[in-house]
Amino acid sequence: MVASLTVYEILIRLLELEADEAKELQEILGRLGNLDLAAQFESIDAQLAGLSAQLAANASALAAVLALLTPPAPPAALILVGGDMGLTVDSTNQKMYLVFEDDKGEPVDAPSGATATFTPDNLAVLTEIVTEPSQAAVPTGFTGAGKMAIVGDITIGVEGTVNVSAHATNADGTEILGPDDATPIPDPPALALTVNPGAPAAEVLQEG
Repeated sequence: MVASLTVYEILIRLLELEADEAKELQEILGRLGNLDLAAQFESIDAQLAGLSAQLAANASALAAVLALLTPPAPPAALILVGGDMGLTVDSTNQKMYLVFEDDKGEPVDAPSGATATFTPDNLAVLTEIVTEPSQAAVPTGFTGAGKMAIVGDITIGVEGTVNVSAHATNADGTEILGPDDATPIPDPPALALTVNPGAPAAEVLQEG
């Protein structure tokens, strides 16, 4: 009999515990019912959206700072441009430009302090090409327009054809290295130029 009463008492206690838990759950649900959960979720969403926008702005600002701090990529190639294609023996103030390109073939600014030697293969046609001490922007109409390039001043002699080669170096005479920071940039292909006769200036009578 004692054992039966003990089991009975245990069952009553369990039922009482379940009733207490149910009452507590009802109280919690009642409190939740008084809350505007939708409004709270909207507020949380708004805060998250604001945080996302701030993070995006911070990332953009950081990218801009890194772009300023990152040195430009070394050039990968050189091309010679310039020299009015209508050169005549009367042309003056003619220039040619040694333009640098990246590894995608896009013109880039010449490395700071870089210089070059320009060499014509026919000194009768182009008596000399003097490298200017300062770089200058390539003018409109030429490849690399607007980019800083090494400039050569042309002195014209007589009419004829000439090929101009160029070799660029750093200011201290060392080779300019390419993107791998080990291989010197090769010299550009020679630039072929033709110097034509000047405008008529006199008449000559000849016997036929």
